[in-house]
Amino acid sequence: MSNVAAIGYVCLYDHNWQALGKWSQHLAKSWSINRKAFELDEFQVECQGFENSKNACFAVLHGPTGQVKYASFCGIPVTKNGLTQITGIDCRSIFNQEVLVDYTRRDQGGSYYARSVSTLFEYLMSQVLIDRGIKSQLGIDYTLDLDDLSFMSGDWDEDYIVRSAEVRNVWKELMAACHCYNVVITTSIQIDNENNVYKLKFKVAREIYERRLKLSDYDVVMRLNQNIINRAIYCSTASPTTQYKLFLYNDNTIGTTYDANKALFPPVTKTFMEDDIDEARSNAYKELNDSRYKDRVTIDLNSKLGSTLRDLDFTYYGVLVGYNPADSSSDKKLPVCGLYEDHEGTKKIQFGRLSEYWFMD
Repeated sequence: MSNVAAIGYVCLYDHNWQALGKWSQHLAKSWSINRKAFELDEFQVECQGFENSKNACFAVLHGPTGQVKYASFCGIPVTKNGLTQITGIDCRSIFNQEVLVDYTRRDQGGSYYARSVSTLFEYLMSQVLIDRGIKSQLGIDYTLDLDDLSFMSGDWDEDYIVRSAEVRNVWKELMAACHCYNVVITTSIQIDNENNVYKLKFKVAREIYERRLKLSDYDVVMRLNQNIINRAIYCSTASPTTQYKLFLYNDNTIGTTYDANKALFPPVTKTFMEDDIDEARSNAYKELNDSRYKDRVTIDLNSKLGSTLRDLDFTYYGVLVGYNPADSSSDKKLPVCGLYEDHEGTKKIQFGRLSEYWFMD
């Protein structure tokens, strides 16, 4: 494999996307990008030393022809012995804000502001920050692309939301919504033609494509996790004996009746009891939605036939044939949740939502 494709150059920018340093691009000695669909990305790079990293806000890794490979917040660059080390912070962390999230908010017509998948994400990614008076104080300008959600007008489920106003973490609310509606938030930077500078863009995309693959054809590392909450009970504090049950099935759908042919084992139940039955129900659904796809299958894209999967991104599911080692004809559908690459040419793809740090959960 040629290493030409792995060559990278680093540029630091301030919050207005003005390049810093005497040389705008510095040759990267080493770099790695671990993109994650439902966790914050990990980005590390060591490059030719920056003589000036004061006021640095963004770090951008460019490819050999100048194309943007990755962009992140740069944290605090450390320069020593002529080299600068940068541990990037995912740009989506801009939504890691603890604010008053008001799901009872209404628009001028009197309808709930968040009443569809599209308006929910628009509210969480923009309007709630405007309402709290902090969006203009973030110091970062960005745009949203919610066009893909226009195809989800019939997917709204009121059971997933609690009509209350509470201090909530916006990032956690976004990830819960992503799990419920099978969507993912991605980041890109584009040229702002008016000002001729970069601009952040967040896109919410549907997970809609499928690729069928036989696991025996690839170099595979699997972590199969059965210790998940797969049954939920919810009730109100006023009527604790009036209980409602939910079940997570083996096809990653949620139902209200027990089906022995679809049940997951061993059975693990969690009960949610709140003053407000709607809040208890919403929490139960969120818990089971968070348990969906909790496995991890990693494939080395440099292994045999690995190149056939290099076009996959976070909008894909893998239908993994031979998922159960005891049954070569078995299959399981898991979303693409991780994409790793580094300066040495290593490329890996991860299917399933099980975190690399699952043992800490």
